[in-house]
Amino acid sequence: MAIQDVDDLIKQLRQHPEWRDALRREILTEELLSLPQLVRDLATQVSDLAEAQRQTQAQVSELAEDLRQTQAQLGELVIEIRKLTVAQQRTEDRVGSIDGRLLERDYFDKAYTYFDDILRKIRVLPWSEVADLLDQAEERISRKERKQVMEADLILRGRRLADKVETYLLGEVSVGIGLEDVHRAAQRSKILARVTEKPVIPAVGGKSIIPEAQELAQELGVSIVLDGGLQTQ
Repeated sequence: MAIQDVDDLIKQLRQHPEWRDALRREILTEELLSLPQLVRDLATQVSDLAEAQRQTQAQVSELAEDLRQTQAQLGELVIEIRKLTVAQQRTEDRVGSIDGRLLERDYFDKAYTYFDDILRKIRVLPWSEVADLLDQAEERISRKERKQVMEADLILRGRRLADKVETYLLGEVSVGIGLEDVHRAAQRSKILARVTEKPVIPAVGGKSIIPEAQELAQELGVSIVLDGGLQTQ
């Protein structure tokens, strides 16, 4: 069968489709012949990658949501911990306040025992008597100083053990004695001495004392009574 021209060739290829593949193999290289399959394979890979990316994005979104929920839970937990901490601190403050008041009462009731190494013939002054003393000396002290003396935890009168001289004692009582307790005892005792015009012994009493407060007490001449026993004077 003779082919006259290109048009005749195209006509013959249309009539004999099986000739097309043979013609392609003759005309095209092996690489070009395999190109359609390569394109299909590439398309498949791209599709697989797109699906993998979609799944990854979904997993990332899930992780982000889990993280958000975890952060929210942690935030709630932190709030609850803060509430518990505040509640615990309030409870400790209340317990500390109760312990302090009970200790003050104990020192008041057992002043004869606690301060026996400092004074004899001890008399615990009721606050009405303290107020009368302050009234008599109102020209020598300010209203602020009057209030400071009235806020003392304990005021005693007796005979100083060393020389039997009539002496007052102003005490600050705290479960744990700190610097402020020592400062208050020393300062208020000086005010009371101006009121009574008699010797006044500053003292602090409690269950324990920090080292800094103990050093300050020695420096200021403040007596320390721990668990009912005189520590220093």
